[in-house]
Amino acid sequence: MLLEVCDLRITDARDKTLVAHANLSLKAGQALGLVGETGCGKTLTVRACLGLLPPRVMCEATRLMLMGYDMQNADANRVRTILGRHVGFVPQNTMAYLHPRLKVRTQMIDGYLTWHKGVKKAAAYERARELLESVGIKDTQRVLNCYPQELSGGMRQRVNIASALMGNPSLVVADEPTAALDSVTQQAVADVLLAAVHRQQSALLLVSHDLELVRSRCDSVAVMYAGRIVEVGPCKDVLHNPGHPYTQALIDAVPRVSLLGFERLCDVAGSMPEKNRESMLCAFAPRCPRARTGCFNKEVSWQSCDDSQLSEPHEAWCLHAWEDAKAPESEGVLA
Repeated sequence: MLLEVCDLRITDARDKTLVAHANLSLKAGQALGLVGETGCGKTLTVRACLGLLPPRVMCEATRLMLMGYDMQNADANRVRTILGRHVGFVPQNTMAYLHPRLKVRTQMIDGYLTWHKGVKKAAAYERARELLESVGIKDTQRVLNCYPQELSGGMRQRVNIASALMGNPSLVVADEPTAALDSVTQQAVADVLLAAVHRQQSALLLVSHDLELVRSRCDSVAVMYAGRIVEVGPCKDVLHNPGHPYTQALIDAVPRVSLLGFERLCDVAGSMPEKNRESMLCAFAPRCPRARTGCFNKEVSWQSCDDSQLSEPHEAWCLHAWEDAKAPESEGVLA
């Protein structure tokens, strides 16, 4: 197991809970998608797994293992070594992770040579050039000699993706890796990430708002709402037979081919709560179209889908999972 997270809790300096009771696991060769609204805690969860939480944000867990190492007890040097040798990270903020005073070639090559001894600089340069080509950059020589601020946001994102793949990582963590790219390049870049996972028998943890990207590229998916994972299971089953009404709401909000010009996209009234994320009551109840009286005062527990044909468990954190659920339309991006 490359990543094991059990009962993860993330808090800020005022002990306000940001993420509660999160559980994730990832094996070699597996691709896991983590989806949910902005502010639900996806990026914080990923950063906790990598030991990269912002200052004054803390985490604790029953178990938090990365590449076989206990990340809760690892010192800064150990964390750097684990990340440098085994993990490729594609950040959400393209500019923050590229040094403005260093050329692209320096940032791609020096880090690679630091953690992979014995590699010649010329070989590292050629690998950087090939990876930039693989993410759709034509003039690789020019880009390698550019400073980050000389590139567009989309180009910087491609550089970040290429940099993450430089060291043949065992685990690739991609936080909205295609957000700054056009639709054609999004597919090409997603294919590059997935090809790297398959080629190296590594794992991919993909954080995204794009349900179609997750459906087509991931084996399993975890749906997050208000700091808590509310549904998890095989990707195709979760997106075609959702048990949690929030998962259904995300699916309904995806634009579809069958949508007529005068029809509005589905949305969910209200907003996601920021407080009481550690509560065992349902945080989605005030916005839930299926909510009943008990949803506001009864503690929620996990329920399992009774489909015996599933290769992996499909579970939802809901009192009325799979009750009165409607299947997504046959037409559209999730069909």
